[in-house]
Amino acid sequence: MAITSMEQPTVLILPDILSACPFPLRVHPDLEEVERASMEWVIALAGLTDAGKKKHKASNVTHVAAYYCSETDPARFRVYADFMNWIIIIDDLLDNYSPEDARELRECCMRAFRDPEFQTEDRLALMVQSFFGRFRETGKPGYTKRFIDGVDFYFSGSERETEYRAKGSTADLESYVEYRRGTGLCTPIFAMIEYSADIDLPEEVISHPIIKTMEDAANDAISWGNDIYSFNVEQARGDMNNIVVVLMHAKGLDLQSALDYAGALVKSRM
Repeated sequence: MAITSMEQPTVLILPDILSACPFPLRVHPDLEEVERASMEWVIALAGLTDAGKKKHKASNVTHVAAYYCSETDPARFRVYADFMNWIIIIDDLLDNYSPEDARELRECCMRAFRDPEFQTEDRLALMVQSFFGRFRETGKPGYTKRFIDGVDFYFSGSERETEYRAKGSTADLESYVEYRRGTGLCTPIFAMIEYSADIDLPEEVISHPIIKTMEDAANDAISWGNDIYSFNVEQARGDMNNIVVVLMHAKGLDLQSALDYAGALVKSRM
């Protein structure tokens, strides 16, 4: 349920998590051209309504790809952009799906990732075949497998989220941290960064505890930061699985204190 007006303060102070990041922001020089081409691809394949197209354009999700792979070649940037434009459609659908619908969507899309010969008329699976077919043309085996596994990890976390939503319950803090690392999408993005740079890291590097710790820290900081800035939208629609709400339940905090606590957690992971 949404936080009621009696519980809701009239003013909230968002924690400053941006200044804690010392790295300069870089953007791919072909952003405008690739953004236009990827949006045309979405319109051609996704079957969005006029309202859906407007909402999708407003997401500016290609910018995320432009920040993460600012130095890759235009063809790989385009694959990354198409993936991000596809996943934002998936994410919006899952916000309203039942656990059963989420499982069916996962099964269909993952077959498209794992089986190049998969025959389907499903629009979202066809989009996978489009961008991931281009990925496979030059992708190396290590990061290709990691990317597929990462997308499945995203779907797994999203299924769990639909289960909590269907029950009208909030996850405990430990469970939330675990499945949010899936829904945060960072795991496939780490592999996509390898693809963008065409660097297939050895398994002994990927599986090293220090690398795993760094991945979890980056995942948590990005996911929880997103939770902080998207909190108001999510609580208004009754979504109780957000780090802010989880902290309110787990720590017995009021809203402002939970925001402050979440901000401190993000900074601790940087």
